[in-house]
Amino acid sequence: MASEVLKLATFRGDASTVQALLTVAAGHTYTVLSVTICETAAAAEVFNLLIDDGGGGSDTYIYHTQALAASATFEHTSKFVMEADDHLSIITGSSSDIDVCYISGYGFPAHRGGPMWQADKIGIDKFAQQIAKHRNADVLTWPESQLMNTLADSKEKIANFVPDTSNPSKRT
Repeated sequence: MASEVLKLATFRGDASTVQALLTVAAGHTYTVLSVTICETAAAAEVFNLLIDDGGGGSDTYIYHTQALAASATFEHTSKFVMEADDHLSIITGSSSDIDVCYISGYGFPAHRGGPMWQADKIGIDKFAQQIAKHRNADVLTWPESQLMNTLADSKEKIANFVPDTSNPSKRT
């Protein structure tokens, strides 16, 4: 599975104003793989990158007062998950330009269960083979999963082992 550019945002930072970069569509879950921020105005900048939970009062800061040098590019490469009503937002320290922000990842409707739904669709045995190929190149990023091996050997589906979370009333 290849990642997709979830959003390409071009904006002018307004000092101390929260600007939404990406809003999760209703009924969806996004797995963000990377966020790239480019400063092209030749002026050093400070920014906060956060997940605004849509007014629930428990915003999560990914970076707080992160420095960005003049004409530099900053990349966050640790993945995180956002659910419906979440907003990936940025606050800049001044009105200097941060011209471009790329957000890459996966966006799946919650009723499909995310990337594991795709694994069930193509067949867990084929999915396990694809991951094994990646593991040969990078064992740290693609560790072996005993559950995946068991499912591949038994020809079972992940959906048979994972509770249905597509309906909020069914979530524990």
